[in-house]
Amino acid sequence: MPYANPQAEREYQKRYRADHLDAERDRSRERRACRTPEEWAAFLLYKRAWRARKNGPRPTREERFWAKVDKGAAAGCWVWRGAASHGYGRFKDDTGITGAHRFSYELHKGPIPEGMYVCHSCDNPPCVNPAHLFPGSGADNQTDRVRKGRHGWARITPDVAAVVRQAHGSGESLRSIASRFGITKSTASRICRGMTVAAREVAP
Repeated sequence: MPYANPQAEREYQKRYRADHLDAERDRSRERRACRTPEEWAAFLLYKRAWRARKNGPRPTREERFWAKVDKGAAAGCWVWRGAASHGYGRFKDDTGITGAHRFSYELHKGPIPEGMYVCHSCDNPPCVNPAHLFPGSGADNQTDRVRKGRHGWARITPDVAAVVRQAHGSGESLRSIASRFGITKSTASRICRGMTVAAREVAP
């Protein structure tokens, strides 16, 4: 927040820099006290354990995962409510960022076979219900997309475009629409502005 008084602003910046330098000095002092990289790693583990005791136990990855799942959706789907990309949930586990549906499959059914995809029998990308997930090859995944009318722009039919425009007109956000239909936010925006072939076929 900017200060009306320039002198007060300078004093604040001075205190901020002093506090920042003090924190840097503390970290440097701690590093110098550790003679080897192993001692430094052990010290970091000690600090992490101390913070855990102070702030309480850190939630497990399963607890973090289920906190973002809505099991009350229609058709038995368990809908992911966290971060998403192109309609598919994204979850950060111990190895990095992975698909939420892939994490759910491995959690309930075990490792995914090498080179295989995790497909949705419900055709709902944010769904993480293991009963709706099955492994398939790249060819199986493409065949499933074509069979369900989701191959490229074919998924945006005039009926879908009409529903998208109606949802946006009633106040639903583009992000929510994109997640619901498994499309990008920019695609949802183009449909609402009548810039796709399917949208142009919808009666105004």
